[in-house]
This record gives sequence, C-alpha cells and structure tokens, in this order.
Amino acid sequence: MTDLSHRASASRGRREILLAAAIYFCAVLIAFGDVLLGPAGRIISEEHSDVANQFLYWREFGFGELAKGHLVLWNPHLFSGAPFLGGFQSALLYPPNWIYLVLPIDRAINLDFAISVLLAGMAMFLWARHRRLHPAGSILAGWSTCSAARSTATS
Repeated sequence: MTDLSHRASASRGRREILLAAAIYFCAVLIAFGDVLLGPAGRIISEEHSDVANQFLYWREFGFGELAKGHLVLWNPHLFSGAPFLGGFQSALLYPPNWIYLVLPIDRAINLDFAISVLLAGMAMFLWARHRRLHPAGSILAGWSTCSAARSTATS
C-alpha cells in the first residue's frame, strides 16, 4: 500500500467516523431532546423504574455529599445501612458521572444517559467497521443500538 493510498484510506475512515457520530448525535437529540433541552424537572425514565426509584436518589445523595467534601462510605438510608462507595452501583468514582457535581440532578441524569447512548452507538459502529462490515451496515448497527437504548431507558 502506497503512502498516498494509505492517507486516502485514513481520510475516508475519519469521514465515516464523523458521519456516524453526527448521525448518532442527531438521533440522541431527536430521542432525548425534549428532556435535554426542555423544562427542568423531567428525567428519562418511567415513574416506577430503577432510575426514578433508586439511581436518582443514590446519585443525589452520593454526589451531594461529595460536593460538600464528604466521601460517602456508608448509605444510612438503606435498611440498617449498607456500603455505598464499595457498592459498584453508586458509581461515585466513574469519571463520566462527575457531571453530577456541576449540574442539577435531573439535567445530569438525562445527560448521563444521552451520552451513554451516543457512546454505545459509536462503539457498535466501530466494532462493525473493525469486523469489516460495509459503512452503511455499520451505521445501521450503531443506529439500532441507539434505538434499543432509548426503549430500555423508559422501561
């Protein structure tokens, strides 16, 4: 492979990645735009789901205390208490969750989910391209991953 053809191939690969990212970004805005850009106080969740009944309060408790300078080791609100930092679902040390320190809880949880859906679509696209699927098929694979994530968000 000559240097020129290698550069052309790399440029085409970058264009495919940018196109996929733009498509998935638009898909996320279409799917979640009403809660991401709309009035505050709404979250991407059904009323009686784990997000609304568990994770929302855990994030609010954990990151609220972290914002005050307290690293929460124990959750006193669950039965007689339970490990909080040591429990993997608190996710206090997961870097993308640090948005909870700077945004209101409803905006942070919605943005957290939207970013996760975008990254899932991109990861599927990149995996499909790595498997040498056609670019259109790879974009469709990522799109279906984004679509499936939207339906599971509200259940």
